[in-house]
Amino acid sequence: MRSKRIVVSAVAILAAALWATAFAASPPPLVNYQGVLRDVAGAPENGSFDMIFRFYHADGGPGCPAAGGTLLLTDSHTSVDAIGQVTVTSGLFDVRLGEGTLTAGAAATLGEVFRDDAAVYLEIQISGETLCPRIRVVSSAYSLNADHLDGKDSLDLLDTSVVPQTKAGALTLGSTLTVGSDILLGGEVNFSPSNAGISASSNALYLRAGNENGDDLVLMGGDTVDDGRITISGKSTIELRPWGGVVGFVRESDGVELARLDGTPGTPGNLEIGGALYPGNAGESLSWDAAQTRFEFSDGLAVEGWLQVGTLATLEPYNRLGTLTRFNADIDSVSDLFVSDSLEVNDRLFINAASIRLNQDGPEGFQDIYFFEDGSDTGEAIEWDDPTDEFQITDSLTVFGNLSATGTKP
Repeated sequence: MRSKRIVVSAVAILAAALWATAFAASPPPLVNYQGVLRDVAGAPENGSFDMIFRFYHADGGPGCPAAGGTLLLTDSHTSVDAIGQVTVTSGLFDVRLGEGTLTAGAAATLGEVFRDDAAVYLEIQISGETLCPRIRVVSSAYSLNADHLDGKDSLDLLDTSVVPQTKAGALTLGSTLTVGSDILLGGEVNFSPSNAGISASSNALYLRAGNENGDDLVLMGGDTVDDGRITISGKSTIELRPWGGVVGFVRESDGVELARLDGTPGTPGNLEIGGALYPGNAGESLSWDAAQTRFEFSDGLAVEGWLQVGTLATLEPYNRLGTLTRFNADIDSVSDLFVSDSLEVNDRLFINAASIRLNQDGPEGFQDIYFFEDGSDTGEAIEWDDPTDEFQITDSLTVFGNLSATGTKP
């Protein structure tokens, strides 16, 4: 037979405050419960009573005591508990739920009870008697807005959970962003105030330094100028597309330009190198000697096609040294050599050809072959004297073999 009854005069339960701790100071994990305890005749009770409060996720059905529902948490306020019994004065009592001895059910704390279950029912046992029915815990008026922060729904807020979240609009960061996993972006990442950013298309990643003249994009391999490296690799072509047509390679430590690719948009450009060019790892080099105004090769030079040297108006399919164009049409292949000016030979000269032509098809005049020794002119020569139409030799002529001559001197 039921000997007691309880009337709840005020219950202040702010359920949302027990789990919305990530956005404000942590509230105490307690809920205030006030009630009136009367005996079976309706008279107010006085004294100390054992009270046990159990939280369920369902009302448990029509029986008394109710049998259904999952037990979430038990909070004991009895003589054997540290908190002690509940004092009732003229029927009135006041209990802070969560302050007694907690025994875990499906939840370990009162905060977990209201965090994980939308409907929570309270069952009260007083001095061994379970009162019926279970009472559903509901929100106080302003706690209905506890699911919002500054007018924003809790679903609109980023949290620290492992559950994936989606940010539909722009995200502005005023400090450092530390990411321990993947970030999936549907738009751009912009950096203020320079308007630099990162964006992507279906097949490309774009790094933007800014939208003003003089904005620089700097990629550093380490914290200092002499630390780390930057590696760019691709399975296909790697393209550098400067807006002005110039790509420079500058040493950061002293600002020296090591190389420059310079060209106008849509046309092949020039490669400018501030030092020597080292092909491969053979230790050989190609460099420009500014003092001598010449290119220097550290080893031999092999040219598979024709070679032309000089200030040339047109390119011809034969080897040419000098600034003029060959006179005879027989000079027309990669095996021919045309010398338009003086030719000095410091050693032997081997010519495997049917003829040697001096000034062929050129204007009339003297034609000479001079002989030097140790870099000095010996004064000896073989000369064609055009006015007299004869060869002249400046020294003796020795002939080993027959000598035949025809004609007479005019």
